Amino acid sequence: MLIKFELKKLWRSRLYVITLILTIAFVLGFFIRNIVYQDINKAEEIARFQGYRSDVLSQIIYQTDLLREIAEGVDVNLEESLKVGRALYHALGDLVEARERDQELALLQLEIDALELAIIYQDLDNYFPLSLEELTDEVEKNTKLISVSLPKEPEHASIQPAVFLRQIASFFFTGFSFYVVITVIGTPIVKEYDDYSIKLTYSLPLSSRRLILSKWASLVISGAIWLSTVICSALIVSTLFGKQVDQPFNYLFRTAQQDFIRADHYTYQIILFGFLFILLLTALVVLLTLLVKRSRVVQLLTLVLFLSVEVMLRQGLINVTFPFTYQNLDLAITHFAPISINGLAMIISNVFVILGLAMLIDKRRRYLC
Repeated sequence: MLIKFELKKLWRSRLYVITLILTIAFVLGFFIRNIVYQDINKAEEIARFQGYRSDVLSQIIYQTDLLREIAEGVDVNLEESLKVGRALYHALGDLVEARERDQELALLQLEIDALELAIIYQDLDNYFPLSLEELTDEVEKNTKLISVSLPKEPEHASIQPAVFLRQIASFFFTGFSFYVVITVIGTPIVKEYDDYSIKLTYSLPLSSRRLILSKWASLVISGAIWLSTVICSALIVSTLFGKQVDQPFNYLFRTAQQDFIRADHYTYQIILFGFLFILLLTALVVLLTLLVKRSRVVQLLTLVLFLSVEVMLRQGLINVTFPFTYQNLDLAITHFAPISINGLAMIISNVFVILGLAMLIDKRRRYLC
């Protein structure tokens, strides 16, 4: 009953409802932007392949003229370079043609063939715009995608459900978004712990444990609704209006260890660790409110925490034993793939510790009041 009362109080504030509506609007905006970007991405890809061809062609012309000057058979390496260069030039032409015709699955094998020729071309001391590492990475990814019969997607502008969900997750599940949400849901629910109203709150016939857990559960439910809104709206709009492919969640994402994680495993972890992080964050807000007794100060402390962690993550200091690493879910999941049991254990244990401290502090404040 108390949880129901807290949730009603939150919904009446209207700011939470506005936050949910804006969340859905942003998801729809991203999807519309990605639809518009499909033709742009196609044109950019064709231009990129044509640029590669142009670079190769200029070297072919130069080497052909050079070979005429020194006569055939004198420089075997030069003749080999010309042979590979011409083959690469034609392979890149096939790539352009396949992309213009939207033959996306055929494009994967054609790109592998072209990139493997590019590796040989570079070994012969010729120039190609991509590094050896980039070439081998693309060959590996294309090979993996062929094995699951899925075309390669631009991960920054896709309308394929699995890839679009990752784009949305990487945008929303960051420190900034979590801070906005916890501020919106936290202020109405825990404001009774402010100094001006704490004595009135403690006059209620409720135990410390029940009051703390009710506040925390209300925050968790509200946060979980927002989390579900992000994920469900992304999945619904991309499934109904996005690219129709068989088993889209077999798609593969590159991890920090230069391995791959399947999109379905990525999605499960987004849901799991997103919910666990909400458990942790809401417990921390309850504890901080009890400690400092001012909602505004709690908001400031939370902001400082999020900013500090963001700076740490940008510096590459990603530690599985630090649960706030998961404020950037996409970064943490792709860094600790396939799944971090230690990260899971650390978040859960911290939730219990923080709630235990909150109950002890609440009991002491009741006694002093």
